Amino acid sequence: MVALTIGMATYDDFDGVYFTIQALRLYHDLSDTEILVVDNFGCEATRNFVENWAKGRYILAKDTVGTAASRDLLFREGRGDAVLCCDSHVLFERGVIAKLKAYHRANPESIDLLQGPLVNDDGKTFSTHFDPVWREQMWGIWGTDDRGTNPDSEPFDIPMQGLGAFSCRRATWPGFNPSFRGFGGEEGYIHEKFRRAGGRTLCAPWFRWLHRFGRPRGVPYPLRVEDKLRNYVIGHSELGLDLMPVLTHFSEFVPQDRVISYAADVLREVTGVSLAPIPQTMEVPKGELPLVSCICMTYNRPPHHQYLIEEAVESFLRQTYPNKEMILINDCAEQEILCDASGVRVFNMAGRFPTLGDKHNAAIRLSSGDLIAPWDDDDISLPWRLARSVELLQDGHYLNPRCYWFLDNNGLHSDHAMGVSHTTSLFTRSGFEAVGGYPAISLGVDLEMDQALLKTMKPVVDFDDGRSKLPLEEWMYIYRWGVSPAHLSGRGVDSFYSEIGEHRVQPGIFRINPHWRTDYTELTRQYMASRMKN
Repeated sequence: MVALTIGMATYDDFDGVYFTIQALRLYHDLSDTEILVVDNFGCEATRNFVENWAKGRYILAKDTVGTAASRDLLFREGRGDAVLCCDSHVLFERGVIAKLKAYHRANPESIDLLQGPLVNDDGKTFSTHFDPVWREQMWGIWGTDDRGTNPDSEPFDIPMQGLGAFSCRRATWPGFNPSFRGFGGEEGYIHEKFRRAGGRTLCAPWFRWLHRFGRPRGVPYPLRVEDKLRNYVIGHSELGLDLMPVLTHFSEFVPQDRVISYAADVLREVTGVSLAPIPQTMEVPKGELPLVSCICMTYNRPPHHQYLIEEAVESFLRQTYPNKEMILINDCAEQEILCDASGVRVFNMAGRFPTLGDKHNAAIRLSSGDLIAPWDDDDISLPWRLARSVELLQDGHYLNPRCYWFLDNNGLHSDHAMGVSHTTSLFTRSGFEAVGGYPAISLGVDLEMDQALLKTMKPVVDFDDGRSKLPLEEWMYIYRWGVSPAHLSGRGVDSFYSEIGEHRVQPGIFRINPHWRTDYTELTRQYMASRMKN
């Protein structure tokens, strides 16, 4: 074993490899050091130079796709107690290699990730770290801490840094997710993995490096936005981080529905099932019960009608069915909705969806359950809704109970005419996929979806004739009328969806406090008791 492996991954960059290695050989102490190059491209001139002139090791790895897999290979194949991983076009300030070996000798049990300031092309200014900010399809922008300008200063903690040059003991390397591919998503991710393993992510002011960013002839490897999005989705999912900033940022470059659909496909591929990863804050699935995803759409409710969302979330929390999640989609860009309730995931979108159908489809793509329950933000679901619906669905694909309580300014009713009542329904994810999802319309989207599921899938027979078979005490939904100025079906014209988007918005951050303003369960009981007396 040698003290240090200097490893670099390369792709069609002979000049970069040549000048980096030659600068190392001319200006640095390479005693007890090996040079290792992993080549994704396959360049005979690079192999010949590394093996015959530099006396290093060359590994052809055309099957590895992207920098993450290549860097992992450097740590697997390296023979050094410590590894310095650098890009194949990086130059180090004189003395850095000797100081790096001395650092590792002095810290033989270190579990930290060590980096240093990037020397900018002017040779005078430095960038000591990345600030965790999204910009141009990347998480992290260059920042400077004054402590990094003095090479004699002690190492200090940083949130993240570019991976053009970094070092750690080989045994402590946590590795990249093997599903990463292409370029992007590594910064920040690997730093968090070190921290979760108990290590620190440090900037050593003497560890100075210069990176060739200029590429007059262009970058030889493909830079695909899909690869960047893929890696960020996988990395954030693995670490249990909020996916919303990823989806929101990439929606600035790719249509929002494509971002969500692609992210869902990536998660399905990586996990092997048609599920998004369940955040660490969510409850563990109970027994063999299927996960039910309650999809709730909202727009411009705060502050005057914020209570509607709070009552909808409270309805979710009161459900007796244990294995559930709520996907709350807010596409009012000027408002950010926050909710800490268990099992509730809020997605604040960067822009409004073209139609209500598109919004429903996005919610389902972000959900995890095999069963889907529409969850209007201005109605009330009684506590037994999910449990009874799952029981009634059995091996069917669509349940529409064809009944609901009606609550208006005159009180609670049960003798009213019944509408489509799709919002009271429960259907399978496979049913959703079979009918091609919700149609891209706003007015009548519930009717169209109801008819499509009835015609295409196996519905629960007892509820497929337009009449309710549930006794009154089992009715599970309260449809409210007159509680909102933005009730789409209240106007009956498709253009009203667009008009709602023109309503005045009070911008801000609004935290949801789930609660019921009325005990709706007791309200239905009082109604039934009064009927018995009569």
